[in-house]
Amino acid sequence: MKTFLADYRFVLHWKWLLALFTLIVIGVACVFLALWQLGRYDRAEAHAELVNRNYHAAAVPLDALVAAPDAALRTTDQYRPVTVTGSYLPQDGVLARNRPLNSQSGFYVVVPFRTESGAVILVNRGWVASDSQGEVPKTVPAPPTGTLTLTGRLEMPEETLEGRTNPPGQVQSINVPVLAENEFAALTPLYTGVFLEMKSETPGVAANPVALPMPSVDLGPHLGYAWQWYIFAAFFPLGWFVQARREAAARREEVGLSAAAPERPDAPVAALAGAAGVSGAAGVSGVAPTAPSRRLRLRDHFSARNVAGEDEFVEDAIIDHEQRG
Repeated sequence: MKTFLADYRFVLHWKWLLALFTLIVIGVACVFLALWQLGRYDRAEAHAELVNRNYHAAAVPLDALVAAPDAALRTTDQYRPVTVTGSYLPQDGVLARNRPLNSQSGFYVVVPFRTESGAVILVNRGWVASDSQGEVPKTVPAPPTGTLTLTGRLEMPEETLEGRTNPPGQVQSINVPVLAENEFAALTPLYTGVFLEMKSETPGVAANPVALPMPSVDLGPHLGYAWQWYIFAAFFPLGWFVQARREAAARREEVGLSAAAPERPDAPVAALAGAAGVSGAAGVSGVAPTAPSRRLRLRDHFSARNVAGEDEFVEDAIIDHEQRG
């Protein structure tokens, strides 16, 4: 344990601690991004289940799911088909702009429908392409006249896009509560919590707007992105520990090389001289020590100078050169 602590003492340096803290922060951020992607995946999955469950369900009367014009549509009932009898009010229709379909710009045809009960509900009859200039086409298919039975799917009011201005007869979004106070203020009572997407009309007409496709049930790449962020969250702190282990191994190797380095050839001589004393005292085996060799004197000279950057091997080379000179 003591050896382990000694090997990794360097990680207490502020640079290592700062690196670890930074990588932990990055890892936490990656976890939050993963959770965000999981949330998007969960919403996409729930929406796909809702579409698959409701889109092809059997039609029921409108008032079975929406009791009154001011009642809100339950999210679990979105896309469910309903039937209602009444007549269109074509003179009050509008176009919802900026609605691309198959990479082509166009409009939704929104027409109010007055039910037999007297209430009015907005109906999105389908899509029409814009003209070559991106404007309203010259002709828009008209709805049937007279009393008819409409089958349509329940839709939630759209969000309002702020800061947008619209030409006359056009709207930016089908936000029914907002439209009820502006374009359709004269139509009362108006269903404000729901509108219909037309499925069929009986009797119908020959020319209709393009029917809208089934909502996408694609779950997208969110689950894969979430796993990627989790991998990144583990990768960054793990990289710090791997680097610390490599650094500890390098330091151990450096210490091992230093401990295994061979002694200098003159080390025994220096040791004997130190033991006997250079003042002339009796040496080992009773032999009086001789005066220090020129090589030893040169080594003492260079050691005293402490030449920067010269290790003992470079020092030996300089001393040998001096002796040869």
